[in-house]
Amino acid sequence: MMHTVLPAALSIWMAFAGQAPTSPADPVSATTAQSGGCISFTLANRGLKSIPLRIPGVMNPNLSPMSNSGVCLEVGQKVYYRKKGRDVVILEVTAELADSVLVVNPLLPKKRP
Repeated sequence: MMHTVLPAALSIWMAFAGQAPTSPADPVSATTAQSGGCISFTLANRGLKSIPLRIPGVMNPNLSPMSNSGVCLEVGQKVYYRKKGRDVVILEVTAELADSVLVVNPLLPKKRP
């Protein structure tokens, strides 16, 4: 009984959240995201300080220290690093980023001496 109720509840929740339900073993989910123009990948912060980012039209996330954040962005979308009120482009999304983990720390501008 519980096996039939839980998947139904999950499907209802995912439909409410605007997501199509997929099983963990569904190999089509990444391809489906790509065909819609959305490239799914992970931004990773391997440092001990938060990284303030700006993704125009999407969100302004702060990557917490030692964390990962999954994103789905259009090809050509720019990701900015925000430092002292100024935005610096650190990434432009390409199809090659699909299903990858991108460590953001090496992309940040170096501190001036």
